[in-house]
Amino acid sequence: MINRFFLSSQISNAINPQESRISLAACCIKYLCQHHHHPTIDENARSDLILVGAYRFHYYASSFWLKIVEDTSLSNWPDSLPNELIDLLEIFHDTRGKNTPETCEKQNEKRFLQCLKTKNPKLYANIGKVVSFQDLCSASGFELKKSTPHRCCIGTDLLMGVR
Repeated sequence: MINRFFLSSQISNAINPQESRISLAACCIKYLCQHHHHPTIDENARSDLILVGAYRFHYYASSFWLKIVEDTSLSNWPDSLPNELIDLLEIFHDTRGKNTPETCEKQNEKRFLQCLKTKNPKLYANIGKVVSFQDLCSASGFELKKSTPHRCCIGTDLLMGVR
C-alpha cells in the first residue's frame, strides 16, 4: 500500500522508479570513481580514510552498482541503456577500467550490455569481464557467507582495481 503511494504517477511529487534507479546507479559509480579507491593509495592513507568514514558506502556501491545498472536497463530499455548511464559507465571505465586483470577471458553476454558493443567496445569488454567474474564468484566458494548477495562485491574490484 505504501509502496503504491510513493510510486504512483497519480500523486504529485511521487518517486519515479526509473529516475531513482539511474540516480542510485550514478551515486554508486561516482562514489567508486573517487580518489580514495585508487589502487596506489598506501596503507597509512587508506587507514586514515577508513577512520574518517570514506569507505562507508563501499560495500553497497561495489556489490550492487552492476545490478542497479542491469535493473535500470531491463525496466524500460531492454536492449539499451540511457545515455546518462552510458556516460557514467564510460567515466567509470576511464577512471578504474585500466586495472581490470585479464583473468576473466570468457565474457558473459548480457542483453543490457549489447548497446555498448558497438558504441564502446572496450567498456563492453570490461563490464562483460566483471559480469563473468561476479557470476563465477556467486557459483563458487568465493562467497563469504550465505547472507552475501548473489553477486559478490569482488567483481567490482576488477573494474576498480582494488584488491
